Formats: sequence, C-alpha cells, structure tokens
Amino acid sequence: MCIAAIYNTSFNAFILNRDHVPLLYVCLGLTIVVSIALVCYQSVARSVPVNYILLSIFTFCEAYIVGMLCAFSKPKLVLMAAVLTLGKKRKLF
Repeated sequence: MCIAAIYNTSFNAFILNRDHVPLLYVCLGLTIVVSIALVCYQSVARSVPVNYILLSIFTFCEAYIVGMLCAFSKPKLVLMAAVLTLGKKRKLF
C-alpha cells in the first residue's frame, strides 16, 4: 500500500483528495474498535472465522493509514526509514 501511494499517481491523487478524508477517520475508528475487540474479548479472539476477518480488517486499515502517511512524505525519506528499520541490529542476550 505504501509503494502504491508513492508511485501510483491515480492512487496518490485518491489519497490526497480532501473528499476522501472521512475514509481515514473510518480506518482510524475501525483500527481502535478491532484492537479492543481482539484484546479485551478472548471469545472473539479465539473463534476461528471471526478472528481472521477482524485481523484482515485491522491489516487493511493500518495499511491504508501508513499509505496515506507515505503519500504525504518524500519517497527518499520513506525508503530511508524502511532501511533503518530493517537494518537495526538487536542484541538478544
């Protein structure tokens, strides 16, 4: 979604259009609601078809939010952030 927001001009124009800002608010709200449902209610998190559906909704909403953030920034900056995130070494012990 991030790559599409940066390099696809029609998708970038869709995201940056002010008429589609309510879609961002819907994604933000759905992210919060789905997170609460999965964390607070174990019966929902452990029922097989429901948890996959909620996880898919959460993933799509987060991808749209990150794509929108990437559309507002420069492609070089996004690439540098991705490289720094992947390149960090962690000491386990």
